[in-house]
Amino acid sequence: MTEVELARFVSDAFLKHGAEKLSFDTIVASGENGSKPHAVPTSRQMQIGDFVTLDMGCYFNGYASDQTRTFAIKNNDNQKLQEIYQIVYDAQQLGIAAIKPGVTGQTIHKICFDHIAAQGYGEYFTHGTGHGLGIEIHEEPYNSNAGTKPLVPGMCVTVEPGIYIPGVGGVRIEDDILVTETGYEYLTTPLRELQIVK
Repeated sequence: MTEVELARFVSDAFLKHGAEKLSFDTIVASGENGSKPHAVPTSRQMQIGDFVTLDMGCYFNGYASDQTRTFAIKNNDNQKLQEIYQIVYDAQQLGIAAIKPGVTGQTIHKICFDHIAAQGYGEYFTHGTGHGLGIEIHEEPYNSNAGTKPLVPGMCVTVEPGIYIPGVGGVRIEDDILVTETGYEYLTTPLRELQIVK
């Protein structure tokens, strides 16, 4: 299957199951293309051992969703990609755990960025950690250096750290998180650990 074919399959599935429209054009980035955070799907065929980043979302009942998963095709023998997957996963979990009323997006971004930087990959994390979503796919509050707005219950934000290495590939894991009175709640479902597609 090519990146374009997978993107079309995912997009069609959303619409088939009741989505009003896509939140954005589905992103599929396999192999070395995974080093591009906002890659456009190509005619590249996915290969055994590739890591594939799939960023997808749709509107339902007037609200946007946004989720990213990175998975391996057939095996996960690439040690470098395994390493960065675990770093991104750990960074995301640290960032999510910090979500509660009163915390700013700056704080969440710093937690994720500092973890990735401490492992030696700070220069390869090239975007903010997330954004608010709801009526719009990107809205306040922002989980980034510009995110000075404190979180309040009822807000929904994404947490999506990533590492992108030119010539190697990349990893991004993204979930939609609801801010509650006491902390947070996942709106997206597992699995977040690295999955191998047979």
